[in-house]
Amino acid sequence: MNLVPHRPRQVREIISAAERIAGVIVRESGQPIERVRADIERDLQMPADAAITYDLGSRYITRRESCPPHEIAAAAGAVPLTGSIR
Repeated sequence: MNLVPHRPRQVREIISAAERIAGVIVRESGQPIERVRADIERDLQMPADAAITYDLGSRYITRRESCPPHEIAAAAGAVPLTGSIR
């Protein structure tokens, strides 16, 4: 079964997306690009504790109550508001 798209543009877009994802993982985890590419190629999936070892996170949350709302907002990339809205 051949799963590679027949259209060259789609192939380029898939490769480009994989490279962008790899770049983010390298930047955030400090892992070597070769390792990240190999892990993406083989669709590596890992449990939370392995992701922490890989440096993709610093901790995992077991219950919603254990994470304050400001940490959830920060993890989502929200910028805290300062001052009042006029």
